[in-house]
Amino acid sequence: MFSSWATCLCNWIDDHSFSLLNPLLIPTRKAICPDKHDSILDLVFANEAALQLGHVGSVEISKAESLGSDHAALLFSVLPSNHPSHIPSPSLAGYRAEDKQWQAWIKMFSSTLPYEPPATTPDVNFDGERMIEGLTDPTCIQMTQLNSHTLSGEVGPVGDSEDVPDRA
Repeated sequence: MFSSWATCLCNWIDDHSFSLLNPLLIPTRKAICPDKHDSILDLVFANEAALQLGHVGSVEISKAESLGSDHAALLFSVLPSNHPSHIPSPSLAGYRAEDKQWQAWIKMFSSTLPYEPPATTPDVNFDGERMIEGLTDPTCIQMTQLNSHTLSGEVGPVGDSEDVPDRA
């Protein structure tokens, strides 16, 4: 026979994304009377967030740990958010070769890594000038540059704003 509250409790558990963590069909209470059956009375629930973040461990039902009670002990771990297992490892700061050792580093990496230097060194200034010309070329699609006017709702094409400093 079920309690009149069983349906209400089950609905609340479902509505709040809780899951039962007990191992299935393992009794947690030993029947005292010979004409009664063992039952599952002691339950461990956790919500979806606690499960996804690994805050609750698996549940073990132990009669040995029950200290003589007719109820079995439910053993499980709960880890707080600041537990060391939940804190990410610090990222490495990296390394920088000392200026006086620069040539030695180049020599070591050049001899140990498969590296082919480019045939020519690209002219960064020339490529940057070509990109700026392309952005200001009247035949290009006009783009809106953010400035104090565009943030307040006024929109104008690149080059029309007096607030934009000259980058040349």
